[in-house]
Amino acid sequence: MDSKSGWTSNDDLGEWITAIFYNAFVSGYEPLERELGNYNEQSGIFINSNNESRRIDWKKVYNLKNNILF
Repeated sequence: MDSKSGWTSNDDLGEWITAIFYNAFVSGYEPLERELGNYNEQSGIFINSNNESRRIDWKKVYNLKNNILF
């Protein structure tokens, strides 16, 4: 999304992806499942609009960098 404009100045692609996902979660969007809901930062749990909850696996989010094709 922003590798050219410098919106993030992080050279670690995994950290960059984690930051994007974190901002999505705290805004009420779960990008992997494309769901709206609420994220509790203290517990690390996202509850979607169907009241289903799941703990966010930040290691999995970080490792999405391995799926990026350039």
